[in-house]
Amino acid sequence: MFKRKFNDLNLTQEVMLPENVMNIFLSAESLNSENPDYVIKNSLNNIKYVIHIFRRQEKRTTRESKFITGLLEQLFVHSENMCMDVIECGGLEIILEECRSRDTTTLQNCARALANLSLFGGAKIHKLMIHHHAHIWLFTLAFNADDSVKYYALLTAAVLATDKDIKAAMDNCDTLNLIDPFIATHFTADFDRIARMIGRCQGEDCRWLQRLVPVLSCDRREAHTMAAFHFSVKVGLQSQCLRSRIAETFRTIGAIVPLKNLAGSLNNVTSELAAKALWCIGEQVPRSLSQEVPRWTVNDVLQWAKSVGFGECVESLAENQINGDLLLKLTEKCLKIHVGLYNGIMRKRFTRELHKLKQLADYSCKDPTNLNSFLQSIGPEFSVYTYSMLNAGIDYDSISSLTDDRLAYECGIKNSIHRSIILNSIKGER
Repeated sequence: MFKRKFNDLNLTQEVMLPENVMNIFLSAESLNSENPDYVIKNSLNNIKYVIHIFRRQEKRTTRESKFITGLLEQLFVHSENMCMDVIECGGLEIILEECRSRDTTTLQNCARALANLSLFGGAKIHKLMIHHHAHIWLFTLAFNADDSVKYYALLTAAVLATDKDIKAAMDNCDTLNLIDPFIATHFTADFDRIARMIGRCQGEDCRWLQRLVPVLSCDRREAHTMAAFHFSVKVGLQSQCLRSRIAETFRTIGAIVPLKNLAGSLNNVTSELAAKALWCIGEQVPRSLSQEVPRWTVNDVLQWAKSVGFGECVESLAENQINGDLLLKLTEKCLKIHVGLYNGIMRKRFTRELHKLKQLADYSCKDPTNLNSFLQSIGPEFSVYTYSMLNAGIDYDSISSLTDDRLAYECGIKNSIHRSIILNSIKGER
């Protein structure tokens, strides 16, 4: 028997290992060497053998659990092929089994391993994670008392939320709904502590951060807010003299533009997080847009269009003097004729962004009776009808007189199911 300390794998005590397994672990420790591909190619069979040994054990000591989960965490940061090889020999199943552990270090390793796997795994592996119910375990890990376990569980959920093929599963597990409360708790008083915790637990390289960049531009607000939080924390880890280096990293991986888009967004928390990251590295921070969309100027509309990826429409929007009031009234037909969006898919994308804007907008300047609150109480998606109903002369005080025809022709609500739900909700208000 031999003894060795594995500090990189979060082991604080010595581990007793058989001699024939010792060299395998030594080679695994060198996965972060200058030539990891060579090490992996020559050690993968041995690594699989080690995983096989652990899977056969009926009982694992805490030290063994720490070791195997720490090893798997390292293995999941190299390539999609490597991730798949390790999954096929049972690596993902081990991680999920160890999510039952009560040991904090083991759970930290599990949460970071899942985060690494979500970033380096790709769409096929995301489906395997769902198949093995990893998203269910993320919800459990997000309630752990340890902030590191919570953090990486939520970050994993944010990454998985960008994969549309598993959207239904992620929506149903509710983990994304835990992101806002976590950030609200840690963004102010605990921000520095979280920054130190992440710096101690995760030495992400440029490749790791680069895979997180697409999350900054994803459709799910909670997900891109979590990504903005991570980039903001990442900057907070650096001393003033090292921030120029992290700024260059952000430029290299393409993080600046999506961060600027988020900094100019309507969501106050997301905007503040992205602005903090940009300010710390010396980048110009875009002016944050007001939520009172009906009062937007033409320049506000142009800023919004750029932030949602429609910079090519800026010229035509400016020529037509589209302000906030007109923006909220745009139809697909108007987008084609007046804005020049002849591509049907592009019009659908623009309409989707406009619907999200309508859900976030503050209509109080045009809505003294608070019709929007009533529609939001039915469902957040119903607030997209607020402005068209107000323009048709309907407010909360007059909704009792509404009919299906008025909703369809005066308010322009084409969805018959939505019209029926609105009318039934009005009956419930009486």
